[in-house]
Amino acid sequence: PSLEIGDEIKVDLAGETYIYVVQYSKVVDPKDLSVLAPISPGSKNLTLMTCVPPGSSSKRLVVISSLI
Repeated sequence: PSLEIGDEIKVDLAGETYIYVVQYSKVVDPKDLSVLAPISPGSKNLTLMTCVPPGSSSKRLVVISSLI
């Protein structure tokens, strides 16, 4: 929940480093799967999800970021 628009997320995978920048975040119902759909054709996004509030499963915080 501490990520803000413009923050960078670094992902190390298979010897490569990828840097994403946070575009936006939103809170959704657990059954809302629309957040898993691609943002736009050909886009390279990273979607992070967690339960909110912490320790509860009533809502999901979704953070969308784009590869830079």
